[in-house]
Amino acid sequence: MTRLNNIYNGSLVSHRSTTKPCCLIQGKLFEVPNGHLGWYPKILYRFVDQLEAMLTHSRCVMVVRFDLRMNGYSNSNVLMTIFWRRLRKKLKRRYANFKLGFVWVREKEKAKQQHYHVVVLVSKDIVHYSGTITTAVIDVWQSITDTQAHIPQNCYYTVKCEDWGSFIEPVKRVAYLAKSRGKGYKPDQTKDFGSSRISHNTPS
Repeated sequence: MTRLNNIYNGSLVSHRSTTKPCCLIQGKLFEVPNGHLGWYPKILYRFVDQLEAMLTHSRCVMVVRFDLRMNGYSNSNVLMTIFWRRLRKKLKRRYANFKLGFVWVREKEKAKQQHYHVVVLVSKDIVHYSGTITTAVIDVWQSITDTQAHIPQNCYYTVKCEDWGSFIEPVKRVAYLAKSRGKGYKPDQTKDFGSSRISHNTPS
């Protein structure tokens, strides 16, 4: 798979939102549902970057979507740092050569506390069932916050290397994470989103 141009890894992508109805990926247009309401390209392109990176390590990647709720408001995202460390450790005990890709966004709307929308990316050659991931997510988040993670219906997708058709639905689903609504209600030093840093495997 050809790596995307470096339009989302640096200053070439603005942190500003857009109201375009679609995004351009490798010369192909992908729909952004409700894009006219505003969305952040940097978030969506970061997901695609990490998905493509995972596909250089595995021929087939599973994308799993879930939400993390909070008991109270926090100025920082420190709980997410703890969550990723524990989740990775839990899954690595079961799977050898395990890589965990992810993208998360922080949002706050009518509720006093923030919440997080999340996607994880794992090799389907290694992890065969989405329930393995969602069970681990529920266990880890419960142990940290005593709060239940929310697993939505149709929570996972399978993306295959060089199969652009398999990108369509995951990109549309993750576009929800990139929406403008709910972002920005945080201290300046606190991030609205974060992601893994899976490197692209370049054949020698």
